[in-house]
Amino acid sequence: MEQDFSAELSEKFETLKQRGNITMGDIIDLHGSGALGAILTVLSIPSLLPSTGIPIGSVMSIGMFAVAMAMMMGVDHVTLPAKLSGMALSNSTADKLVGTLLKFYRFLERWSDVRLEFLVDHKARQFLSIFVFIMAAIIFLPIPMGNTAPAFSLLLLGPALLLRDGVLVIISMVTGALALVVTYFVFSAGIWAVSSMIS
Repeated sequence: MEQDFSAELSEKFETLKQRGNITMGDIIDLHGSGALGAILTVLSIPSLLPSTGIPIGSVMSIGMFAVAMAMMMGVDHVTLPAKLSGMALSNSTADKLVGTLLKFYRFLERWSDVRLEFLVDHKARQFLSIFVFIMAAIIFLPIPMGNTAPAFSLLLLGPALLLRDGVLVIISMVTGALALVVTYFVFSAGIWAVSSMIS
């Protein structure tokens, strides 16, 4: 990621706000190339927090599944489902989303670097596609507070692909392993509770 990436993104967003009618697709397009890493990053942030009404993580996971499929097929771009890409965002929601992105990117610009590239090459991405699919599946499930760990894992993996930073891939997978452990215990506790009620 070039040092002025966050500054360019900020300038593009100010222009976008003047136009109005901002969509999720517009936020992704701010990144310029529509890279898979950018899509994962943008979709992961709303999935980090619980929401009322329709679970936002379940909606975002649709795009994550599309990214996993693209990685499996070895392509660098993906067209998101129209429902997700066209999702309207208020200016305040878009401000919060882009503001979080900018803070995250500025932090990464200070210390990240191109390293351990074999973990982000095309062959590795086919393996990582399975990881993305599993994390997206956990996010899709209606598990109380179950979005945070897998979403954070993909929030790290997205920039890892953008920056070609294998260290970020390792951290992402460690976080993903934690998400799997948490999900296992939540399901086990749920099954135990149901069994206790009907026994």
